[in-house]
Amino acid sequence: MKHYMYKVILVVMLSFCAATLLDSCKKNSDTAASLPADQKLLDRNLLVSYAKDDGTDITINYNGIIFKFTGPATALSGGATASNTLLTVNGTWSLNTSRNKITFVFPTNAIPELSHMNKQWLIANPSANPVVLTALLGENDELRFSIM
Repeated sequence: MKHYMYKVILVVMLSFCAATLLDSCKKNSDTAASLPADQKLLDRNLLVSYAKDDGTDITINYNGIIFKFTGPATALSGGATASNTLLTVNGTWSLNTSRNKITFVFPTNAIPELSHMNKQWLIANPSANPVVLTALLGENDELRFSIM
């Protein structure tokens, strides 16, 4: 009887360990969605899934442009690239200390459409994908970045 109890305890313990290991190995497919917006935007290939300028849909202006914002997760600023099949434009991004406002600065001589991005944006929904940015200066402007 004593030997039987040891076997039961051993089976229960092994089952618990196996269940714990399997649960810890689950892939979290929603990792990006749980990150703060500034971290969701960092070191990823992004597309503008929607853009609005003074209430007018200008999404087509960003077709084929891939954005990438680089820098350490704790940084308040870093590098930015906007690339299409012909060229890459380098710019910068910066956050305010509350991490809820982001500013982009891109030269506009190669891709004039980037001028729309050169302003301060409020990060309107930091936990969603796409990340929605709205202009702060009373303009009816919006940008939505989707992770590729």
